[in-house]
Amino acid sequence: MRKILIRFDDICPKMDHSKFDKFKDLFIKYNVHPIIGVVPDCKDNLLNIDDEDPLFWDKIKDLQKKGWTIAMHGCFHQYVTSSNGLLSNNKRSEFAGLSYEEQLKKIKYGSCLLKNKGIQVDVFMAPSHSYDKNTIKALKACGFKYITDGLTNHLYEYLGMIFVPCKESKLIKTNRFSTVCLHTNTATNERYLEIENYLKKEGNTSFIDFYQATELKKKPYWLSRIEELLFYVKKYYIINFVYILYKKVKKD
Repeated sequence: MRKILIRFDDICPKMDHSKFDKFKDLFIKYNVHPIIGVVPDCKDNLLNIDDEDPLFWDKIKDLQKKGWTIAMHGCFHQYVTSSNGLLSNNKRSEFAGLSYEEQLKKIKYGSCLLKNKGIQVDVFMAPSHSYDKNTIKALKACGFKYITDGLTNHLYEYLGMIFVPCKESKLIKTNRFSTVCLHTNTATNERYLEIENYLKKEGNTSFIDFYQATELKKKPYWLSRIEELLFYVKKYYIINFVYILYKKVKKD
């Protein structure tokens, strides 16, 4: 049976509020409860689009009360290393490549900021999907239980952390679990209409919240890691090679 979890990335006080509100109102209308990644202290100017919303933190707390899950999306959303970590193909990271002590300090700082705003979190969302073993160990030391990431179709546990996979950017028709990742700052109207039309036609019966997702069946880590590596090779090497070859042939 199809199970869909909606995930919002890059949520911060100076985001594109009109785009976020458009998607937010749609999901509230259909009683869908996404997970949203909030940057505790955003210093990424690419995410600082609008004027700061003075009611931002109250709105986030209200969404949490409505059943939305809040994840900590990095700390500053600043890339400080060129490491791609365990999963990502992006040669940039806020965490991967840093020492355990440096990562622990960042994660403690970010979680304390959210706690001081009245927001409790036990889910982590890494900027650019980039994290390493030190990130996982530091998260566990700070009381986190879950990471919304992974390139499989099922959950798994690694180093005491439960991973809820996230590898889709669009709704899929396959009868399995999927997390659909939305960047509302850059989302097109076509993306909005795609989801709206799906909800109008199918309703919300396929949608689950994050903590419902954590109850889904898990598979062994070794099997999950093999699946992730195969997916990684297929997506970032084989497909890219075929695309480059296609462009060359077309040009010739």
